[in-house]
Amino acid sequence: MMELDIHVGCIKTNIAFMVPDAATPAENYEVNYYPASKTIVKPIPQFIANKLTQLLSLTPHAKLLCDLIPDAIKSGSILTIADSHCGIAPSVSKFLNSAAPYALQIGIDRLAAATILNDFSVIPSAKFYYAKIEPIEIFTAINLLFENLGWGNATSIMRGIATGSAIIVTRTSVTNQYQWMIGEISAAQPGRHCNLQKLVGYHNTFTKFCASLTSFMLGWRNVQQFMLTSQQFQAGITYAAVFDKRTGQFHGPLPVVINRILENQLQLYHSHCVAIHKRLIKTGDTDTKKLCVYLKKLIEGSSGKLFYQINDKYQPISIGSADLTSWWPEPLRFPANFSRSFWQSELHTAGLNSSQIDLFMRHQLQGAESYTSCGYQALKDSLEKIGSAQDKILNDMGILPVFGLARK
Repeated sequence: MMELDIHVGCIKTNIAFMVPDAATPAENYEVNYYPASKTIVKPIPQFIANKLTQLLSLTPHAKLLCDLIPDAIKSGSILTIADSHCGIAPSVSKFLNSAAPYALQIGIDRLAAATILNDFSVIPSAKFYYAKIEPIEIFTAINLLFENLGWGNATSIMRGIATGSAIIVTRTSVTNQYQWMIGEISAAQPGRHCNLQKLVGYHNTFTKFCASLTSFMLGWRNVQQFMLTSQQFQAGITYAAVFDKRTGQFHGPLPVVINRILENQLQLYHSHCVAIHKRLIKTGDTDTKKLCVYLKKLIEGSSGKLFYQINDKYQPISIGSADLTSWWPEPLRFPANFSRSFWQSELHTAGLNSSQIDLFMRHQLQGAESYTSCGYQALKDSLEKIGSAQDKILNDMGILPVFGLARK
């Protein structure tokens, strides 16, 4: 639905119909999220705004644009003025097929191009479930478009909140959750001669912390089990093969960069598993023999899920999104996939283009995939840019690796 506001000089587009099942913040916890609207407000060329104001003064009761221009041809696809001297007759199809490609050609980002031109075919269909765009970005993109078209300046910038996802968690809230998890690790810290239950409890807490950070940094979706093995995270591997949803034309694992902070955290988790294996061997408890065999294989990288908890029978059990969200405290219990909207927003703010962010999100847009030979951006370069941007953001937030039973 679109509305032309002549008094303000803008076009308003409601995108709620595009995201019918979009999540909303939990009641009483809106403070954890950035405010966002579902209405795109776009300025129009100043010369058109002046003309529309003049026409409205002559027809003050007009409800539709066509009421202001009674001489316009309004039938079929020839939406133009009679007696036009233009060499090419403008039409709806010509506009729809050329406007967005032209915007991309002159350097406008895909998200901004889709927003200002209402052509959402240039971005993945799920984009606005996670993304937001600020009024200043819309104004800047529109001015660039108008300048290249020779249309002069746009009407004044429209002040207000961003348009898009309503569940983008703030940096402060993410940091608060991180600090809470560190507090839980500290509280569960076992002594050198603690009993087996205390040791297992500490391991389970540290594992949930490491799984939370990994899920957060890889932009994981809500899954029953984290399908990660120790083989996937050997030293020197710079990306993870993530398969958390069957989507697009590539129905398999897709590459997601392992940033430096995550790489260090996974090394500390490996060291922790080595340490707990030694502690279990030292206890000599017969109930933990099978667990020790499992741990040995995991440490060697031969088999086993990377993240596991230990149950009361000392058996390793897989961990999934629900294990994490049920562990987080209620005030900081974000959706399991909250990191996807967080990184969509943060990477956008950091200056990465829409296609690079789509690579991280595992969003597919046919013909623009960064991990195919037809992509115009080298996969390695895109992954490095994503990883570098994440490291800077995480450092700014004070989110750093934490050791478990072993410091290195």
